Amino acid sequence: MTASELKIFKELLGLSESSGRYDIVKYYNGQEYLGKYQFGKARMIDICKALNIKLPDRNVFLNDHELQEKFFNTHVALIEQELKSTGLINFIGKEKTGKTNKITTKINIYGLIAGRHLGGLVGLKNYLIKGVDVKDDRTYISDYVAYFSYKMEEKKKSLG
Repeated sequence: MTASELKIFKELLGLSESSGRYDIVKYYNGQEYLGKYQFGKARMIDICKALNIKLPDRNVFLNDHELQEKFFNTHVALIEQELKSTGLINFIGKEKTGKTNKITTKINIYGLIAGRHLGGLVGLKNYLIKGVDVKDDRTYISDYVAYFSYKMEEKKKSLG
């Protein structure tokens, strides 16, 4: 993953999660999700452990764009480690179709990261290994995997 690809992926995911807004708060199943990338408390705690910092105050986090970007970069690095350690990285190149968006594409790292971001490690595993495609709010894991795999391949081609 190059720096320019990561930048494009971050913008695509941020637009999908929060319309690119850093100050947004959403609620799903009684839980609060914060910022541009819609981090839940449990994931924020994981990221804080990795960064060896204390959990930031909600308002501080919502108003600190650099901190949110640092969290996202750490989030992606942790996901990449998980994908390798669990063998889910081996799904790269397999063809999948999104349940509602009907995009058929070969999975790439961006699709896997997006699917993990949306559905957690267990959700992504269940989808890829068992075919159990769950919905988080209004979006299926398969839709995120297919959409981000497809869009990033499209964007990479335009980069040359």
